Amino acid sequence: MQLIAHRGLTTKDIKENTINSFKNAIKNGYDGIELDVRLTKDKKIVVIHNNLINKTSNGVGSVNDYTYKELLKYNFGSKKVPSKIPLLESVLKRIKNKIVVIELKEKIELDMLEKILDKYPNNDYYISSFSKKYIDNIINSKYKKGLINYVFNSNIDLKKYDFLLILEDLFNENISNYLKSKNIEPILYNTMNCINIKNKNIIANIKYII
Repeated sequence: MQLIAHRGLTTKDIKENTINSFKNAIKNGYDGIELDVRLTKDKKIVVIHNNLINKTSNGVGSVNDYTYKELLKYNFGSKKVPSKIPLLESVLKRIKNKIVVIELKEKIELDMLEKILDKYPNNDYYISSFSKKYIDNIINSKYKKGLINYVFNSNIDLKKYDFLLILEDLFNENISNYLKSKNIEPILYNTMNCINIKNKNIIANIKYII
C-alpha cells in the first residue's frame, strides 16, 4: 500500500493545502498528496478546502469573490511559516512521479483542468469529488475519475468511474469484492488505523490509502 498525504503533511506551523505542506509530505516519504481545488473570481484554479478563507487565512470572504492577485495579500500559513494560497499549477511544478488526488470542491471545466495537468505528465492523477455532478462534468477526461463516498451505495452506476474513495470504517470484504468485479479501484481515506485491517483479501485489493 502507498501513502497519500491528506492536504499535505501538516504541523503546528505548516498549514494544510500549502506548498509547504506538500513539500513536507514528499520530504517525509509519502507516495503522493491529496488537495482541494476551487476557482477564483478571475477563474484561476487555486488549492484550498473551504470556500470561505476565514478559517485558513487572515482574510475574510469567499474565494470566488477575490481575484488570485487579491488573495495573495493574505497569509494562508502561520506566523512562523507564512504561505500564500497556491495555484494548482504551482503545486504540480514541485511534484514529480507522485500520486496526486485532486478533489473538486466545485464545477471546473475539463479543458481548463486538463490544460494544467497535461503540463506535468509524470504524475499519476486521480480526480475526485463528493459531487457526482462535478465528476460527470469531466467524465471524458483521460485522467482517472472517481467519487468520494461516506456510505457505500451500490445503487450508483459506478461503471463510468475508475475508482471510489471510501472511509476505512465502511470498507469490508463484500465491498472489496464488488469493486473488484467492476474493475473499480478502491482508495481508503481516514485511514490512521488501516494497519488494523486483518483480512488479507481486502488488503490485496488496496493500492493507495489517504
